[in-house]
Amino acid sequence: MVRKLFTHYYRYSLLCILSVVWVWSLWEPNNGMNWLLENKVVFLCTPIVYALIVRYITFSKISLTLTTSYKNPHLRGFLYATILDSVYLKVPGCMTNLFSKLTTPQKIQDYLDSIPFNYEKDGETCMSPARVLGEKKAHCIEGAMLAAAALMHVGEKPLILSLKVRNDDFDHVVALFKRNGYWGAISKTNHAVLRYRDPVYATIRELAMSYFHEYFLTTNGEKTLRGYSRPINLNRFGKDWVHASHDLWDIAETIFDANHIAIVPPSNKRYLRNASRVERQAASIKDWDI
Repeated sequence: MVRKLFTHYYRYSLLCILSVVWVWSLWEPNNGMNWLLENKVVFLCTPIVYALIVRYITFSKISLTLTTSYKNPHLRGFLYATILDSVYLKVPGCMTNLFSKLTTPQKIQDYLDSIPFNYEKDGETCMSPARVLGEKKAHCIEGAMLAAAALMHVGEKPLILSLKVRNDDFDHVVALFKRNGYWGAISKTNHAVLRYRDPVYATIRELAMSYFHEYFLTTNGEKTLRGYSRPINLNRFGKDWVHASHDLWDIAETIFDANHIAIVPPSNKRYLRNASRVERQAASIKDWDI
């Protein structure tokens, strides 16, 4: 225990010393940089500052305390994403630490269930996974992108599925994963419906259709799901979207504008039965209140 404490104390002390020297070299570019060049050992160690910041501050309990101490969640999320963009992602191999605990679909879903639903009280958002981790809240597309990013960093494709509904309802977005040839889905929702799907569906259509019966308006029970997209691979957007500090409206628009496969034959719409009273009551239960 003593050895462990000493080791951490030594690391933080070294980090502080090198940080002061590095900041001095920026503040006094002439004197500071000349001193660094003359002392080659310190100069060569300066890049380690980034790694130490990443490993022992940025994502340690100290950093989380610092970034989450801001009462304004937007500022907190922005700072979290900015740290990622300016420091963390510049160190090769360190990005995997961001999702170190989100290694399976079940763990990812458990995390999404543990954070509040994003009611967008201050305006519409489409936050990156980094901002979601910083602000600790998400709505469906934000949760889906976080899940896709986590899956991407364990070697899987970041796949998104869009569920298209009537104009009087809201579309839903989930992250896809596959196990032994069968599809499952990770979902962020605030109700008892439209949730996680176990990997038991042989096709994307099967999975999408599993949402049909429970996709209805709680006011009158009318079923609203009308189509689903093919899997959308977020790799097409590169990697910067994972840690972006701005809203990802370009991804949202791509998902919204994607071609959707119709699931309700026009001639059969009149045969759709509305959800019952008890179904509507169950669907009205909220996971997180405003």
